[in-house]
Parts: sequence; structure tokens; C-alpha cells
Amino acid sequence: MNNLIHVVDPFDLDKNQYAYLEIGKTVGNQLGIETEDAQFEVPTVVLINGKPYLREDWVKHVIKERDIITTVTVHGGLDPFTIIIAIVVVALLLAATVLLAPSPSVPSLGNTSSIPEADPVFSITGQQNKKKVGQSVETGFGEFRHWPSYAANPYNSFDGSNNEILKAVLCVGEGKYDVSEVLIEDTPLANFSGTNFVLYQPQATVSLFHPNVETAAEVDSVQLFAPNEPEHESWGTSYVITSVGNDTTKIEYDVQTPRGLFKQGDPLTSLTVNWKVRYRQIDDDGIPTTGWTESAVQSITAATTTVQRKTYEITGLTAGRYQFAAIRTDNKDTDTDAAHQLDLVRVKTYNTGGTTFENQTILAVTITANNRINGNTRSRINGRFKRRMEVYNEITKVFDADQLTRSPVDAIISLLREPQHGNIADSSILLDELATLRTDLSNEGINYDWLFETNASVRDAINSIAKTFNGKLIVDGTDFNIWRDVPQTVAKAMFQPNNMLDKSFMLEVSMESANDKFDGIEIEYTDYHDWLPRTVLCTMPDESGDNPQRIRLEGVTDRTRAFRLGMRMRAGQRYERDNIKFTTDIEGFLPCFGDRIVVSHDVPRWAQFGRVLSIDEDLKIITVDNPVTFAGGEDHVMMIKNRTGGVVGPFAVTEADWNKVAYTDAIDFSQVAFQNNFENPLFQVGNVTQPLLPAKIIFMKSKSQGEQVELICTNYSDDVYQFDDDNPPA
Repeated sequence: MNNLIHVVDPFDLDKNQYAYLEIGKTVGNQLGIETEDAQFEVPTVVLINGKPYLREDWVKHVIKERDIITTVTVHGGLDPFTIIIAIVVVALLLAATVLLAPSPSVPSLGNTSSIPEADPVFSITGQQNKKKVGQSVETGFGEFRHWPSYAANPYNSFDGSNNEILKAVLCVGEGKYDVSEVLIEDTPLANFSGTNFVLYQPQATVSLFHPNVETAAEVDSVQLFAPNEPEHESWGTSYVITSVGNDTTKIEYDVQTPRGLFKQGDPLTSLTVNWKVRYRQIDDDGIPTTGWTESAVQSITAATTTVQRKTYEITGLTAGRYQFAAIRTDNKDTDTDAAHQLDLVRVKTYNTGGTTFENQTILAVTITANNRINGNTRSRINGRFKRRMEVYNEITKVFDADQLTRSPVDAIISLLREPQHGNIADSSILLDELATLRTDLSNEGINYDWLFETNASVRDAINSIAKTFNGKLIVDGTDFNIWRDVPQTVAKAMFQPNNMLDKSFMLEVSMESANDKFDGIEIEYTDYHDWLPRTVLCTMPDESGDNPQRIRLEGVTDRTRAFRLGMRMRAGQRYERDNIKFTTDIEGFLPCFGDRIVVSHDVPRWAQFGRVLSIDEDLKIITVDNPVTFAGGEDHVMMIKNRTGGVVGPFAVTEADWNKVAYTDAIDFSQVAFQNNFENPLFQVGNVTQPLLPAKIIFMKSKSQGEQVELICTNYSDDVYQFDDDNPPA
């Protein structure tokens, strides 16, 4: 088969010329460019398998059996534009060559009806799972389905029965895991014959097979030419089979007769192939440190149309780097009715170390190729895994080891505590409060099932988890806790111009419908059963959902939970549209992030406000410094700030006198202070016309070296929570 394409004119491919270059020779040798300084008569671009090569590489690259060499005459000089045009044309040409080129010539087998059918022989590759050697390790929580990445490079070997076996070491993730099922795509591994797996916890020695094996990339079914073939070279290429930094103690190589081994007849006549290998030790610079050690002649004899595949070992080596070479020693029967080819399939080195993994759970799998498992299938090794971790016991106040848990709170605590993540001391984590939250979530059936596969900050990872229950990480000084957005009935603080910094109040109100360009939210979640993405549409009663906002929720594996989270988001977009910002003094530190407060101001006419001068609990009269105007026919309520920053009320009041209001309910005013060392307490009175404004703190920022606090709030609305118990549409 021709393997040289000479493009005389890149714009007229009909002028192409074709030729055969000798395999085993360098490109430069075959093109008459023997040295780096040699030149073509006209400017020429040389491409090997579609990739441009520099002149210095022409004299180095040895032509292989499947190489396609392309030379392009560049008219008008070597300007970049012309070269780019030439390369693009050649790329198109090579694509056409792959599609249209004839199959490699093979010996004619004459009357094939008299030749027995070959036994089925299958191959397998481990290319479906990701290779992430040297990258970040996955971390999983709860129960999840996972296609693990390789913890080491997979490799193949032949057994004594002509079968090919894949050996793969897969990293389930950081920490400890149980496995309930291992599958190839959707079929349990146990349903396939010739398969096996073992799960190894961190620091356990992988013993199913040696995991630290390196396969030489340069060796891929290289044909070993016989002495009577023109392509034969004495020992051919010497391959460096151990990478720098590794030490090899064992070499393993695979050979095969790709067309079987026979001479046509009735019955078939047996043929034999013979070969030898040799190896020597080299240093990290590739310089030999020992002489060659040559093996005895090996052979395969058979009379079969079935490919013969064998694996051979060289053991007892001194640890180090090695070179390897192979040579065929017998003459090939070149008759057209003979199948007498020998290939060196691959060479592997068994390197020292790498049999234990410090903080990773390892899944070791062996799979024998057959008619249901081979490299052409779209199967992938995956499994259903369950995370084990230390879980805080709120009764004993210690962590219980190796507990199976699906709680998002346990996942958050783990990320905070583990040295490779947050490395936060237990004393800085509000463990008892988090344990209470864990109980609440468990009672609501809220789990977290997810695998982190990419780098993320600890804060982002924790907030991603907390999002599944409307939570957020809160850092208060040195204390770490989780706030959860739930309905609140009690205001934790009161703010009005009396305790705001002058000219610090700002109000932004969205006068249009929230996110007017969308008419709903479409939540993407992961189905627990098949671990495939699913969606659920979340719309308000007056929305069609034709143009929804699309949001992905990680760790949510339940349709109902996804729907409720989506409805909470959509309700928040509609009903929480005010952005309120102001600065206060250190009393702004009394409420926490997410707390409900009440805000009054005269600019937007939120309530009436001032200070309380006195409370007569016998007459049930409250005297204020700023007289309250009562609107006729409307009910009025009052709230008073107590000494701890909290709020008393709301309770109903009526007009009593010019600067006095009356109340009738039994109210506990014991926390309302009227001492000389306290400012008179603040009050607010609201009605339909000037209502009390409940707000929710969404941001807090210390200012003036901690003497002031900037608070950003949104209006608080109970309507946000109205869909929390709803179910998704069928």
C-alpha cells in the first residue's frame, strides 16, 4: 500500500503523486534528506499522519506500518498563510484517504470455503472511565452512583486460554465507602462471566493484581518482521519502557499472531513463529548502565485460523529503568496460503510501590473480554457507593467512627473538620446546633447524595450542600454554623432613624414582576435510581412556564424535594423584591444573618416611630415622645424594642391622648428598660396605611473598626414559604 502522498499543487489534488516508503527507515532517509541541513529543491512542508514536522525531526522519525507521509510543495515561498492553506488542504486530503484508501494487502487464502472458521477472540479497553492521575480526588457524600476515575493506568494481559483481561484500579473517592453494586453501564458486573472486583479501604494493600504497571506507549501491535523480509532489522527499535522516577522489577510483554497460524490444507498444516527479546538497565538520562541480557528463543506452534495471544514475564530484575527490544528469528512463510505473522502487542513494566492509597477507597476490577464485553461496546465500570465518615453524637459529645450517613449536615461538618479541607477545630464548630438541624432535616426526609469531582473552595462546597435545604454557611467571629431560611414569627431587632446613621438609609424597589423575562423555574436534579438528570417545572399559579429560568441543584435526588426548592426560589423572586440598606452602631451585631427584623423610616412611610417615655401597666397607657396619628377605621399595632435588642409585640393599641396610646392585652414588659444607663426604648406603630415592615438580613459588614455595622436586608414575606409542602405536578 502506498504511504507517501506528494501534493504538487494544494489547489489541484488531481496532480497528487503516490509512492511507497520503506517501513523501518527514517522519513529523511526515504526522502533523500539525510541530514538536518539538507534541503528540498523547492520549499516543501512535510506532514506525518497530518501533523507538520520540522526538518530536524525528518531524520529522526522511523516510518511505521500505518504512517502516512505527506509532502506539500509550497509555491510562492514559505509565508505563514500559504503554509496554513497547505496544512488545511492536507487535513482534508488525509480524511479522504482514511475513507477511500484500500484495505492493507493480506495474503490470499484461496478457496476460503475449505478453511475452518476462526474462534471468536475479543479485546477490551479501559477508555470509558476517566484518567485523572495526578488531579484532584473526588469526594462523595450520602449514596450515589459513580463512574470512578483511574487511580492508576489500566493495563491488559493475555491469560493462558487466549483471553484478554483488563485490570483497572479505580478511585471511588476520598475517605471510606461501601459498595452495594458494581455495574458495566446498567448491567451488574456479576452477570458477566470472567469478572471480579475487590473494594479496598484507605491504606489497605491492593492485592487482586499489581496496580503500579506502566505500558510503553511506543509499542502498539508492532509487527516483528522475519529475516527473509526486506523490512527486517537486527533487533529493530530499542524501547525505553520505564519512565523517569520509576523502578521496574518485572517486565511483561504480549505477542500475537493476528491472522492465526497455519498453512492452508485439509487439514490445516501447523506453522511455528520464533522470537527473542533482550533488555538492559538505563539511568534517568537514558544512558545504559548494564549490557544487554538476551532471552532464550520463544515460540508458538499452531494450526488454526484463530489469533494466538500470549503473555510472557521477565522476573527477578534489579530495580531500575529498562530498555527492551524484540526480534523474530525464523523465516516467514510468504506463500499466499499461509498465515505466519507475529506482532509485539505491548510491553509493560511492574514498578515498585503504588500498592496502597493513603486516604482513598479503591475499586480493583478484572474483566475478561468476551462477546458481551469488548472495546467496541459503550460499557463503563460504575457502581453504587455509600459514604462512611465520623458522625457527631450529640449525646456522648464525641464523633462515632465509620458511620453510614446521607445527612447534608454530616457532609458539612466533614468538610469543615477534615485537615485537607477546612481544618477547623471542633471547638469552633457549633456541633450541638448542627446536630439539632440534622434531626430536623432527617424528620423532613432531606438527604444529600452527591460527588464533588472538581476543585471548589470549602465555602462554595458547603453552600452548595446547604442550598438543598435553603441554608447558608455563617461565620460569626470564630464560630461556624449553618443558617436555614424557615418561616419566622418573631422579630429579632428593630431599626428606625433613631438608631440609624444619618443619610445611610437606601431603598431599592423592583416595580416590575420578578425576573420578568422568565415565567417560572426549571430545576434540574439527579434521579436517585439511574443517576440521570431529570427536570421539574416550578411555576406560580399565573405562569405558563413557556420560558423558565434553568437552575441545576447538586445533591438533590428526589423530584418532590427539587420541586419545593424551585418553588421557594420562584416565590422569593416574586415576593422579596425590596433591597434595604442602612448603617447602625454596634447594636447591629445583635441580630444574625437571616434574622427577621422590623424597619421603619419616614421616607417610604413605613410605620410611625419614636421613643417610649413610660409605661403605666396599671392603667395600660404608654407615653411616647412622638405623637401617633391614628387613621380612622384602621387597626393599629405597636412594637417596642427591649433591652437585649429584641422586640416586644406586636400588640393592638388605640389612641388615648395627644402623646399616649392604650393597650388591652396582657403584655410582658419586664425586658423593657427605663434606667438612667439605658436609652429610652424605641417603638413603632403600624397600620394598613403605614404598615410595619418586616425585613430579613441578607448581608452584614463591619465598619469603622467594628464600631458600626452596615446591614443589607430584603423585605420579609410569609408568601415565600407557601409552597413548602406542595407536591410536583404529575
